[in-house]
Amino acid sequence: MIADKVRRYLEQAGYRIAAREEGFVTVLVSQGAERWLGSGPDEEDALADAVTRMFPSGLAEELLFAALDAFEDEEQDEDEEQEKVEEQEEEPEELEEQDGDEGPDEDEEPEELQVPEGLQVPEEIEEPEELEEDQVEVDEVAEPFGVAEDPDSQETLVDGAATPPAPPPEPDVPPPSPRLTVREALEQVEYLQDEVDDLLAEVAWTAPPQVRIQLTAWLARARAIQQATGHADRVEGAVRRLAGRLGAVTKRWWPGYLSVLQLHAVPADVNRKMELGLQGPLTWAAVADALEASLDDLGEGWADDAALDPRPNAVDATFEAICSDLEALLGPLHLEPSPGSIERIDDASTRKALGEWARRLRWMRGVAPSGERWASAMGHLRWVAQHVPATRRSLDPLLDPEKGPREGTWARALGEDPEKRRRQRRVRAVLRKTPGPTATPEEVASWLAEALTLGADLTNRQVMGLVPGHADTIRGFANEDLGDVERNVRSRLRKLKKALDEGESAAPPPTVVDDEGDGAEDSDDDADPVGDLVARVRDRVAGKKAVFVSNRKDTQLKDKLEERLGLDISWCSGSPRRVQSVGQQVASGTYDYVILATGFAGHSADAILGKAASTAGVPFVRAYKGRPLATLRALARDLGIRREGEG
Repeated sequence: MIADKVRRYLEQAGYRIAAREEGFVTVLVSQGAERWLGSGPDEEDALADAVTRMFPSGLAEELLFAALDAFEDEEQDEDEEQEKVEEQEEEPEELEEQDGDEGPDEDEEPEELQVPEGLQVPEEIEEPEELEEDQVEVDEVAEPFGVAEDPDSQETLVDGAATPPAPPPEPDVPPPSPRLTVREALEQVEYLQDEVDDLLAEVAWTAPPQVRIQLTAWLARARAIQQATGHADRVEGAVRRLAGRLGAVTKRWWPGYLSVLQLHAVPADVNRKMELGLQGPLTWAAVADALEASLDDLGEGWADDAALDPRPNAVDATFEAICSDLEALLGPLHLEPSPGSIERIDDASTRKALGEWARRLRWMRGVAPSGERWASAMGHLRWVAQHVPATRRSLDPLLDPEKGPREGTWARALGEDPEKRRRQRRVRAVLRKTPGPTATPEEVASWLAEALTLGADLTNRQVMGLVPGHADTIRGFANEDLGDVERNVRSRLRKLKKALDEGESAAPPPTVVDDEGDGAEDSDDDADPVGDLVARVRDRVAGKKAVFVSNRKDTQLKDKLEERLGLDISWCSGSPRRVQSVGQQVASGTYDYVILATGFAGHSADAILGKAASTAGVPFVRAYKGRPLATLRALARDLGIRREGEG
């Protein structure tokens, strides 16, 4: 209905509206030199997206809807005038029929005689039974003119007077929302904004459908608060600012269209588009509850979890290089790419680079320095896939969260094996330390103890070729001369001496391409980014007491966090009574950390525990869905721990 009214209004104002469907719908609204593009899953959503771009500010939208209301009134006035004209044109025909000399139709029921006031009707003609029959006849005659046949709707005689028919049933309307004062509502919106601040970086790692669900849930929750105050101006302003912020997120991450961002959206729209299956009267609170409940049963939404290991090397440097290249091609990551960027994607080499960046970004999911920048980089690639047809065939499979690499792991898909690279670095380090002709026996023994640990990466024949002038020294070595070495090293020493005694020919040293510059072997790039974060968080929290609040009992998660981080964790169910009790304990200083599993504990628990933690001066940590890695990252964020390269 709203979309039709907007379309009519724009067309009356001289705008042309054209739509094109290519997997998704693009709408062009144009007039003269003006061009406004919108996209969405259907034409209605695409038009709404275009209108949002035409009227980007909150004030512009208010003026638009005021104009639409006036436009609707004008249309109604025109319709009413047209109806009056049509009625006047029909009146003469009706008058002719009434003024004609023809008698009543034979089948027509004669009109009931009206008894003049004051005239007494003789008692002998009062026959109640016959009157009942007459009443039935009148009802039967009235039926063709719209009187219901339902006996409950017919008039009945009580004490000689007619009882009016029962009123029609009330329409199916949502029950009234609980009323909130402006102060209470603003406080709830503030807690919601804090939750967005804490969790947006974690939501960034999830797949586009999950992003859409979470953003819609937050907006539905905000609208429920707004509705509960009767749309107070200050509350509407706070909700509008939150909606603007989340709308900007969709333009960076490009997760798909959010119908709830439109001012005219109603709960039924979200229920239909998100396929929630809610029945009966709908409220924004009910929609928010349903959306959050659906997220509780979903993971991050990616099918390539098993393909992430082994993790990539040099994550920070590689990530920043990709971001720089994307910004050079499409513009800053914190902004939506401009249509002019399309012209720069005009050759096969650029499209090949886009595919390479997509693979590497998928591989570093969860370990890139910044979740929000990672999501923005992925959003740039999604924008390209939707706006540049030549890239869809290659990019769509790489961006599809339901697909993983055909090679099994992203490392293989990219022709990289981090473990092999680590081994090559060790070989390179040993080669650089090869003892020269004047080296002492001790120096040769120390080098040999390290060289023989490399296994097949540095064979005995290659060792012989590296130190030909020290063959006699090696023949004289005993196991203890190499120090405290493993059993396999002692075995290799024995075989090496035998090969020297038998005069086996030496082999040339292995070829290791030094593609990472001098000193690469001393880099920290080989470190496991997750393991490194665990170690840094553990240094800060080991031995401390924490309470973990969740609706679900998860002993496995509790044990894992206690083992990895050294925390002493008390588990709390999310029941209101337990939350109140824990809130009092937190306020009194019982715990060093409060960890809340979002989605499982409810917004009332968030407010209670947040206030208690603030009173006690202890960190209040929102862990997205209580997932292990999300909890680790949330603790790191609240402790101010940042990996190198993270802003």
